[in-house]
Amino acid sequence: MELLAPVSRRARRVRCTRFKFGRQPKSDGLCLSDYVLDAEESRRDHIAMFVVTAGECVRSHSEEAKQRGEFLMAHALQALAIETAEGCAEWLHRRIREDWGFPDAPTMTMQERFTSRYRGKRYSFGYPACPNLEDQAGMWKTAAAGRDRREIDGGVHDGS
Repeated sequence: MELLAPVSRRARRVRCTRFKFGRQPKSDGLCLSDYVLDAEESRRDHIAMFVVTAGECVRSHSEEAKQRGEFLMAHALQALAIETAEGCAEWLHRRIREDWGFPDAPTMTMQERFTSRYRGKRYSFGYPACPNLEDQAGMWKTAAAGRDRREIDGGVHDGS
């Protein structure tokens, strides 16, 4: 799947980054890029990518606690950071679904949220749907472009 940068309507779009997602190992196995429109389609498609963190210094504070022999504190800091980032990611994903026009039903229970019973999925590098941690470099490149206030178009296509 390729993420394309916007250019004029007449010009060909330029590739920002490419992600290679694996296909499920079965005859009708799916791949994340199956869920986006092909670049040859006349309609545009969009993906949302985001990065969340519990703060820049968590790892260093945890390491300092470990060096002082405060192992429980070191582990607790790491665990709290992981859960904080995960909670932030879930909150942001819910906001994106709302902003894109498909909010969760008012009757949705927390159990349904925890088991992803909503429209739109959230995937993370390092998990089965996108196992290549090296692909994060493309995500960071895209995030850096956003920080520089350059617009990144949601145009994507399967680059295979």
